[in-house]
Amino acid sequence: VKVVHLKSSPRVATMMRRHGVPLWFSVIIIFIIIIVDWSLAVKPGDVIYTHDFRSSSSLSGWSNGVPSYAHLVQGGYNGSAYCLRVTATSPSQTNMISISLTNVDEWKGSVLQVVVMLKAENVTESAQSYNGIKTMVTCIGNTTTYTNAGNVYGTFDWSNTKDNTLVNTDPSLKTAELSLGLQSTTGTVYFDSVTVSVYLAPPPPPPPPPPGPPYTGHPGAVDRLRGMMSPQYFKDSDMQVLGSWGANLIRWQMEGSGGTQATNITQYWAWIQSELAMLDQVLPSCHKYGIMVVVDLHQTPGGLDTTFGSLFLKTQAYQDVFIQVWTEIAKRFIGNPAVYGYDLANEPHLSEPGDPGVLTWQGIAQKAVDTIRTIDPYRTIIVESLNWDNPDAFSTLVPLTGVHIVYQVHMYEPHLFTHQGVYAQYPFGPQYPGMIGGANWNIDMIRSTLQPVRNFQLNYNVHIYVGEFSAVRWANNHTAINYIRDCITVFESYGWDWSYHAFREWQGWSVEYGDIMNDTTVYTSTPRKELLLSHFKNNINPYSVPFPSPAVIRSVSTSLYLTVNPSSSILQASASTPADATVFTIMAVPGGYTIQSKSNAKYVAASSSSASTDPLAATSSATSYSPPPPLQTFSITKQQQSSNTYTIQSLGATMMYVTVRPPSDELFPSLPYNTSATSIPASALFTISSP
Repeated sequence: VKVVHLKSSPRVATMMRRHGVPLWFSVIIIFIIIIVDWSLAVKPGDVIYTHDFRSSSSLSGWSNGVPSYAHLVQGGYNGSAYCLRVTATSPSQTNMISISLTNVDEWKGSVLQVVVMLKAENVTESAQSYNGIKTMVTCIGNTTTYTNAGNVYGTFDWSNTKDNTLVNTDPSLKTAELSLGLQSTTGTVYFDSVTVSVYLAPPPPPPPPPPGPPYTGHPGAVDRLRGMMSPQYFKDSDMQVLGSWGANLIRWQMEGSGGTQATNITQYWAWIQSELAMLDQVLPSCHKYGIMVVVDLHQTPGGLDTTFGSLFLKTQAYQDVFIQVWTEIAKRFIGNPAVYGYDLANEPHLSEPGDPGVLTWQGIAQKAVDTIRTIDPYRTIIVESLNWDNPDAFSTLVPLTGVHIVYQVHMYEPHLFTHQGVYAQYPFGPQYPGMIGGANWNIDMIRSTLQPVRNFQLNYNVHIYVGEFSAVRWANNHTAINYIRDCITVFESYGWDWSYHAFREWQGWSVEYGDIMNDTTVYTSTPRKELLLSHFKNNINPYSVPFPSPAVIRSVSTSLYLTVNPSSSILQASASTPADATVFTIMAVPGGYTIQSKSNAKYVAASSSSASTDPLAATSSATSYSPPPPLQTFSITKQQQSSNTYTIQSLGATMMYVTVRPPSDELFPSLPYNTSATSIPASALFTISSP
């Protein structure tokens, strides 16, 4: 018996096909391989490296030999014989020793926990929060990451609470090393009892993706949502301008000021209420100007810790508030047609272990989805990945359980270019395309960076939304536009929705300002603005319908009009002339359209969520609720062979085409969605026109 790794299963499938093995048997074998491979993987608590400096040879295997600044000295933690001492006399020094972490293939894709006993004497605060005392893990794969606790300095006795760091590793990981020492600081630090263990194991194998096209939540004929991030304050005139630009989406950021506004629960709730009151103004304004709204909980309960980790992922009290907030939002905006979806949390990140019993991001996000679904079963819910929603984190993301879920990514890689001159660690200078941080950045590198997201999209058959992307306007040599253009080109080729960061927020990202840092003139036109507008012109107003409404619907196969049977409410293609019973109001809603009968004011609905044996009927008494239940939502698509010929597909019957079935000529969702356009029979074709 040969052990086959997960990445080998496609080769196994090919081999079995060549030998005539039945497909059903191949699927079972591959599934067993995947489960066995996962069952042999690392588990939380597994130790991948430990060291205690207990002997005079304890520095064997560490890089830099035994430099003058690093010594084994007596008097380690808890009475041990030795510990490691590192001294720095100048802040210009980088005094660190490193050792490789082995067996990478066994634990890559997991989240590691680094725990080190530390003692410090007069370690000065570094100008950079990520410098000072260093217990850093460097991971090299498709990208290179450096993870360190940061803000560790001063004088203190032995402690393991000063540096208790979580390290996100990527499935592409090739090498990793642990470094101990001092950087950009002075003083003396002692290290002992180093442990690197698995905090979160790699995710289990995914379930098979659902059949049919992925859920997008797009209303009516809208094939793409393109827009911008919001200002932090509402003005109707701003929404009017954005609508005039052609944007059909805004990600409205509920952004706070941090501090006690986030950490004090009473103050946080007061802030939430003020943000929801603002949304009460935002939503009707956006509806008026043809814009859908993503409700973005940008400031989560607790705010951020000193390493920019999300405190609601560490503290039970903040998790309770998180669920309560989404309960409040779901109740407040149920049925509001301007809401595209709920963005659960902006850029979640876990940098340190949480309190015992707190849920992981996967767990608390699932709880939020389940909570919202008890109130609003159909609203689009938008989920971001850990690690600040960076593209590489999609390698370890697992889809949540439930329906109508869209997944969001943020794209700012490489930060050396997109954030140049914004923070001290990103100095002005890089140009795009070009060499940035030792890599040749161009559109191919952007595709490579986004590949984990693309894989996630295809592997799980889900829709992707780019919630944020940008480059600071003063990027060297006017090259921000090159980066933005290439990002949009990739997004469009993958069918992703997107919102540029940002509209009338901070002037550094604004497309209404020029490309020179100190130029704060607001221009009517800039190249970056015109680039966005060239894509916005392809947008469709999400509240419009591309055909008459009210309308009469006529069967191509019978040349008779659809009508509602007055006694049974069943739909039949049986009327030879238009009448009240043949008139329907068609309204764009998330996912498609609703069809409402004029004669009884009820909505057309399928009878079950699978291929139906019962005809369609105008029996749903729901009001003009957005989004509606899947059983009363339909996709109406124009066919190439006629400018006024359409197919009607039932969202609630696995995208089955609606057909006319003789002899009663009643309507059933009975033709599979994957039927090619050239083979659709006349019984599944309809014309739509004014009464």
